[in-house]
Amino acid sequence: MCKRGSWVIYLLPALLSSFSIALILRWVERRDLPRLVVIASNYATATFVAMGGPSRRSIAMPPDALFAGMGLGVMFLVGFMVFGLALRREGMAPAVTMGRISLIIPVLVAVAVFGESPSAIDVTALVLIIVVLWSWEGGKKRIAPVLLVLFALFGCISAMLKWFAVVHPHVPESRFLTVVFGAALVGGCIVVAVRRQRLSGFAVGIGFALGIPNYYSSFFLVKALEKMPAFVVFPVVDTGVIVLFALAGTFCFSERLGKRRLVSVTLAMVALILLGISR
Repeated sequence: MCKRGSWVIYLLPALLSSFSIALILRWVERRDLPRLVVIASNYATATFVAMGGPSRRSIAMPPDALFAGMGLGVMFLVGFMVFGLALRREGMAPAVTMGRISLIIPVLVAVAVFGESPSAIDVTALVLIIVVLWSWEGGKKRIAPVLLVLFALFGCISAMLKWFAVVHPHVPESRFLTVVFGAALVGGCIVVAVRRQRLSGFAVGIGFALGIPNYYSSFFLVKALEKMPAFVVFPVVDTGVIVLFALAGTFCFSERLGKRRLVSVTLAMVALILLGISR
């Protein structure tokens, strides 16, 4: 179903781009920058890059792809805003964990709607990954409503990207993402204006920088979904981000990994290896 080279060509850039987004957002939280300004300006760069992206085929975008892109752009913006709300109310760890566990939604959609068939090894790896993600912060007996909304939003966004990759493989990714990020940019500017957010040149600059990995994260994710099944793409990217984030915290921010997280990282690496050998 997929070539081994796809792991390096598509999955690795998608993983590293997502990891860069996580690092920048963490830094933004530490500096207490105006989050909405950063988010809105990030979409300006993402839209600009998408408009200049490669487009080998000059074809008109089908109406369903156009409206789906606009809707997805709004979901991107709302997802970022809900993520910020979850950070303030529930903390970093629960918000990040629920966002990553949302991979369940696109995987189920891919299996139920698009007929993907995971092997026994794939299922074992997926179970390991869910265990790792849920136990990363010890799990929660009670899940706050904002976390459930975050779970649903992130899952639906991923499922929509899978839909586009399957239904419109001949529509250039850059053209579709221009619509997605353009809609998010318009919505973000409206929210900033309505809420009268304080504009900061520094925050805008950080947002511009964030837009580059944000675009390429989506671009390579869609490319990977065109070549590989969703039950491989989303677990590899989501789990890989958490593993890299943990390692970065240990070696770059002098944070202790702890025994539980060390076990979780080990299990995550085992799951990634299983997904790799099953290909």
